[in-house]
Amino acid sequence: MNQVLKHLLRNLSYRFQTVIDVRTVKRFARLATAALAVWVIDTVILFLAEPPSVNQAFHGVGDYFWGVILYLFSGVSDYAPRTATGRVVAGTALVSAVAFAALFTAELVALVVELGRRRGIVPTKPDGRFSGHVVVCNWPRNGSVVVRNLHSDEYLENRPVVLVAEDTEMLRQSEVSAGRHSSDFIWKISADASTPTALTLANIESAAAILILAQRQQPTSTGMEMVDPQTDGFHTSINPADARSLLVALVARRLNKSVPISVELLDEHDRGHFELAGVDQIVSVETISAKLMAQAVLEPGLTGVFGALLTCVDDTAEPYFYDVDERLEGTTFGEFRKLAARHRVIPVGLRDRTGHLTMNPPLETAVAHGCKIVALGQNASAVRSMLSAVTSELGALGG
Repeated sequence: MNQVLKHLLRNLSYRFQTVIDVRTVKRFARLATAALAVWVIDTVILFLAEPPSVNQAFHGVGDYFWGVILYLFSGVSDYAPRTATGRVVAGTALVSAVAFAALFTAELVALVVELGRRRGIVPTKPDGRFSGHVVVCNWPRNGSVVVRNLHSDEYLENRPVVLVAEDTEMLRQSEVSAGRHSSDFIWKISADASTPTALTLANIESAAAILILAQRQQPTSTGMEMVDPQTDGFHTSINPADARSLLVALVARRLNKSVPISVELLDEHDRGHFELAGVDQIVSVETISAKLMAQAVLEPGLTGVFGALLTCVDDTAEPYFYDVDERLEGTTFGEFRKLAARHRVIPVGLRDRTGHLTMNPPLETAVAHGCKIVALGQNASAVRSMLSAVTSELGALGG
């Protein structure tokens, strides 16, 4: 409960900063300062020009301040000036009041119009420092699908997502919203994601993860030439979208050497460049698409199964990793799967310590400490809770 309240209070603070930006505050502050200066200066001049011995309407310094206030907002009233200088002060105050009223009204109207224009638009990230958030770089057509899955109620709930791309100025919240309140934690920075300034504004040094999408809409170009003929595994040109993503990855890794970076790769031939750049996960659109097309022919309708497994927004089962601890030493995959079935969790694969993944391994496969079990379930917390219970049962049986 305290964590939710903390998120809500921090979000409210960010929203206030977004709606009432620094420039608006400065403009109103300048108007208030000018009005205060006119008030004080006119009061001093009026006091020197018409002391109580000259104008018996004034009995003390407070009357002079109050008299100028009346000049500014309601007219001469009971403090009518007796001297020419006093009349000039009163006239100046009246003219200033009209000017200030007009300027204040103009600023207020501009603020209301701006708030109306921003209604439903993803707000610009405020100056406050974010931590534990996800930074999404570039904004292709499939960006909305990615963010909706990231910010679904099943995953990363209430965690800020910062979009960094040049073409997000008028991005609407309805395009990226997944849950009831998910749009409250989505922000944007309308800038080139490959620049250190933009990534620094996104607080990349304290981010939990960086996701670099392939910007397919590129200027007319034949590609970036990569002259490295003596290095095996590299070709002489790189896809323009991959080149842009590579530049973002290089800058991101330079600014944060430990944050996990995931990249959408369009051309499989460019994989080597991203591996050298220190990218943690590379999703090859070309390879995945080719395999799905083959499955569509071999087993019609199977692509829908893959789509359901990769969708976090809908009420479907998704795959999750579960770390195997020492209590499961000596247990077989079949024993683990038998107990897990009672908890409505389905183990479907095993990744060993070297990172090799085996789907549907033989039932007699030993489960060792340091491995990861791939299981299907409704959400991450439920899967890990249920598998932890299974681990405890197996540990008790083993004891």
